Amino acid sequence: MTIRPEGPDHYSAVSPVVRGAFDDRPNESALVDGIRQSEHYRPDYALVAERRGDVIGHVCLNYVLLRGEDEQDRRVLELAPLSVKPGPLGQDIGTALTQRALALADAAGEPLILVLGDARYYERFGFAPASASGITAPAPVPAATFLIRRLSGSSAQHRGLVAFPPGFEATGTL
Repeated sequence: MTIRPEGPDHYSAVSPVVRGAFDDRPNESALVDGIRQSEHYRPDYALVAERRGDVIGHVCLNYVLLRGEDEQDRRVLELAPLSVKPGPLGQDIGTALTQRALALADAAGEPLILVLGDARYYERFGFAPASASGITAPAPVPAATFLIRRLSGSSAQHRGLVAFPPGFEATGTL
């Protein structure tokens, strides 16, 4: 398996992987497309996993805003979404993509990564409930699914209310 940054030549191959991974939430593919078209997209933090030239996984870290208690907006990263092509489990594709994305963000000095996801899956990567770190979701979501992983660039200023880009609400993701 090879993990590398996604490029425009991957877009058409990523869409069915995302749709297959989230068959119960068809708007996830539209979310990825919307992120790519926004100023919040970080192409260097969008990764694909390939096996023999086929895209088998995808992860995207994009910026969201965190409005601090001092009324300052700070850019932080959101992991959305992590997708693995349906098939035999146990191949650690999602784990490899997540670990690479976390390492890239940490090496670049990013402060933290948020995710709206399954705590049982993400806690293995050091994610914990965001509410315990003073970070609030912009919409009512179960506290156990709104998670944070602080990175080496984090500080006490990274607290407050998250504002997701318009694409999140438009696709029904929140």
